[in-house]
Amino acid sequence: MVVLVPTAGAEAEEILARTRQRGHAALLATGVGADEAWELIRAQHARLIPEGVATAQHRFVRIESTDGERLGECWFGPLYGSGDDWYVFDIELDEGRRGRGLGRQAMRAVADECRAAGARRLGLSVATGNTRARAACDAVGFRVAREDATSAEMWLDLTS
Repeated sequence: MVVLVPTAGAEAEEILARTRQRGHAALLATGVGADEAWELIRAQHARLIPEGVATAQHRFVRIESTDGERLGECWFGPLYGSGDDWYVFDIELDEGRRGRGLGRQAMRAVADECRAAGARRLGLSVATGNTRARAACDAVGFRVAREDATSAEMWLDLTS
């Protein structure tokens, strides 16, 4: 079983920094140049989290086992200020924790927290080659809304 542990301050900043690094690597993999990738990330984060990790309703959490063992991390919150549409901007399980159903449990925990906050839908983007993440999202009930050669945008209805 997994739990989401809220972070703040320096720990939340560290999660955000790793998120930026993973986003940069993902953009490079699609053929975007290094400088352009950093600019895209900067612009998107300026719109999404204008107050950084202190932006209202955005959560930077550790994913842990019920006995307190670190499993990974996640950032989620309202999509561009929407009360209805929330988004998983980044989720990462530690390398040795993958393939055990923990991602599915983490996604369910994130969905539960978003639902409790009043969200009606939860979205995310999964890289085309990330079959484990795709399977976890499918198992939780996410459905593909848009897909291209590099990723699938998926949404989960939180009202049912």
